[in-house]
Amino acid sequence: AGPLDATDAWQLSDAEVRTRLAVYEDLVDKQQRDARFVGARIIETPALLGIRQTRFIRGEYTLTADDALKATPFADAIAMSPCPIIHYYGYRRYLEHEGYSIPYRCLVPLKVEQMLVAGRCISSEQQPYESHRAMVPMMAIGQAAGVAAALAAQGEVSPRALPAEPVRKALRQQGAYLP
Repeated sequence: AGPLDATDAWQLSDAEVRTRLAVYEDLVDKQQRDARFVGARIIETPALLGIRQTRFIRGEYTLTADDALKATPFADAIAMSPCPIIHYYGYRRYLEHEGYSIPYRCLVPLKVEQMLVAGRCISSEQQPYESHRAMVPMMAIGQAAGVAAALAAQGEVSPRALPAEPVRKALRQQGAYLP
């Protein structure tokens, strides 16, 4: 679909229509060029486009590429990412360590109270984002956000006031790997 502002409903709708049209045009092209595709039919296309990136939340801490590449230790680490860092033009920089830590502070928005974020929008620079948006780190970040939300509600404190150590302890009890 190309570059678009996925927070703009008109652009997103247009991209979905253009993408579906391109799928059918591609099939027709293949049918004309290759006899093996003559009987091929499209059964289904996805309901929604897979959008990789929209907005980031500025958190109490912003994870940097340097943090990821050097495996900066964080006392409030709530998840790990073993995935390579995307360098320029799609080249990957493979880690020279077992993975990097994602601090709890990346999940706590700087200017919004009573909220935690998880998924694509955590506070991160572009390069580590390209790494921790993969399934394994995203599941770990989501688990940590859920644990933190439950502990904050149970203790009747805001997520910002919640110390990271009880979150880390609960995650370890659930079998999470943390440094």
